[in-house]
Parts: sequence; C-alpha cells; structure tokens
Amino acid sequence: MKKSGNSPIHKEEGLKIVGVSVVTPPYKYRTDQMIQLFPAELSSNVKQKIEKLGVNNRFLTYKLESFLKGYGQSEYTENNLNVFLDACAQNFKATSLHREDIQYLIATSDNNDFITPGLSNILLRKLG
Repeated sequence: MKKSGNSPIHKEEGLKIVGVSVVTPPYKYRTDQMIQLFPAELSSNVKQKIEKLGVNNRFLTYKLESFLKGYGQSEYTENNLNVFLDACAQNFKATSLHREDIQYLIATSDNNDFITPGLSNILLRKLG
C-alpha cells in the first residue's frame, strides 16, 4: 500500500525501515517450572537434553497451566495477535507513524502456531 505525498518511508530510491519493535509476552516461566508442569513424566535423559539447550526462561502469551488444560486455539491465536498489536502500537508511537504510512509490514515470531493467512496479513487487517 503506497501513500502519496510526504510519507516518511516513501522514497524514490527504495524502501526504508523506520522502526523495529520487539515485545516479550507477559507470562515468564523457568525451564524447570515448565518441566514440572508438563502433563507426562519426562525421562531424565529428555530433561537433561532440555536443560542443555541453555534456555533458562521462556515467555508465553498465555498461562501454561491453562494451555495444558485445553486452552482453545482461537484464544491462543488471539493472545498472540494482541502481543503483536502492542508491538505495532509501540512502533507507531516511537516513530510518529500512522497505519496509512506503512507500505509493507514484516512480522516474525519464533513460535509455530500455523496462523493462516499469514501473521502480517492478519495484523494489517486488525490495524485497519
């Protein structure tokens, strides 16, 4: 989507990245907590491999206890989207940009939640 006029990111020579936002989901769990909450018994070999990954803390968009009790996929997806929408709002505030100023939106996540259509498309629609 191109905006004519004096958009801060529209230049004849190409695109320009004017802002990057990073957010951390609200629920923090230590790896050992997650192992304890896991609904099946893990072998000591599996626990050892998990601990050797070197990740001490993990951040989730939902309470792990709720997810393990059958938290719905739609609620899970909605929580993820809210975290990304917060990142967009932070970026808009920091850069004084508006939705109309954006030509391209690149959104990434390190989770594998299989959102279809893609995350960027959903965010653009939610942003208006």
